[in-house]
Amino acid sequence: MGKSFQAPHITPYRTMDFSVVTTNTYILPLLVAAVVSITFLAVHYGLFYLAPARKKNQTYATTELKPMVSIILTAHNDAEWLRENLVYLLEQDYPNFEVVVVDYLSTDETTFVLQVCSDNYPNLKVVKITQDVNMFHSKKFPLSVGIKSASRESNIMLFIDADCVPQGFNWVSSMVKGYTNSEKQIVLGYCGLKQEPTLLNAMQQYENLTNNLSMLSAAMHAHPYTGCGRNLSYRRDFFYSQGAFTSHYTESEGADDMFVNQNAKGKNTNIVIDPESFVIAKAQESSQQWRQQRRSRQASRRHYPIGLKLQHALHPLATAIFYASLIALVVMGFPWEIVLGVFILKSAWQIFTLFKASKKFECDKIFWYAPLFEIYFLFANTFLHFIPLHNRK
Repeated sequence: MGKSFQAPHITPYRTMDFSVVTTNTYILPLLVAAVVSITFLAVHYGLFYLAPARKKNQTYATTELKPMVSIILTAHNDAEWLRENLVYLLEQDYPNFEVVVVDYLSTDETTFVLQVCSDNYPNLKVVKITQDVNMFHSKKFPLSVGIKSASRESNIMLFIDADCVPQGFNWVSSMVKGYTNSEKQIVLGYCGLKQEPTLLNAMQQYENLTNNLSMLSAAMHAHPYTGCGRNLSYRRDFFYSQGAFTSHYTESEGADDMFVNQNAKGKNTNIVIDPESFVIAKAQESSQQWRQQRRSRQASRRHYPIGLKLQHALHPLATAIFYASLIALVVMGFPWEIVLGVFILKSAWQIFTLFKASKKFECDKIFWYAPLFEIYFLFANTFLHFIPLHNRK
């Protein structure tokens, strides 16, 4: 007789086991934590990443009056930068402006370079400080001198640092668009970083972009809390009416951050994020310099109101809860396929929103690494809180 027919062995499909939900009392709270945290993060990405990216460029009539503008720049041993880049400020396509450079205790060729430029550009005003009378060693003293030295006809102050270059020659025209009416006293702009193919540069690009998005989107939603002195403008009479830097003059940091934080309101603050309004800064060349820059930024933010500090803690807290709850769910036997799917869903939305922001603000490809960078900065920024700003001598 022939061999009897035997059906091929088929391995049954393994169904996901959800019995752990009823047998483990910790699973349900972890599920709730994961759902709440991913919901918060999804809303955060939409409000803070996607909203600025979707904001349309501002357009105004060509017949609009052009008020006098004073560009304020402080320089300390920046001869090389001034020689190569000061022309981008002096040659702005704007009919009525001046550039005020405060030469603060420079010992290199800064004075010579400024003298040569002033001989060729009548709209350049140089203020030289030769004695160190700044007992607090902060940027606020030379900035105050620059603001006071600006032309009497000028009420709009526009600030940039000596490591930044405007994207083009319409920077002044674009930033002035932010003064849509007499109520607008502060205008916030965007400062990007020069891109290089290194991991350190990519991390700086991510941090800079997310910080700028947080700043700009908060102002978009009528809750401004900070500004970037590399691309910032405010009216001079408003500056003096609010007491200038008096309330925080003894703090070495925060000439831009703390002034905006204390005086910016939803009605008196505007943002300009047209590509022509962008400025580009040079990224830090070493991790130590970058770390010190971040520590300095955090130093001024320690003076924020307690409510604002709590708001800023929500995103890292939600991120920590999200990853901790997912890891705990897998360890306790919850189906890992669902956990992985939730992680992919969250990461996909994060990458998409940051992709749109990167496209708007011209940051190349960093959105792909957003989930990894988010985890890194969760630990790195927490660690910075426990390091003193300045090392003891």
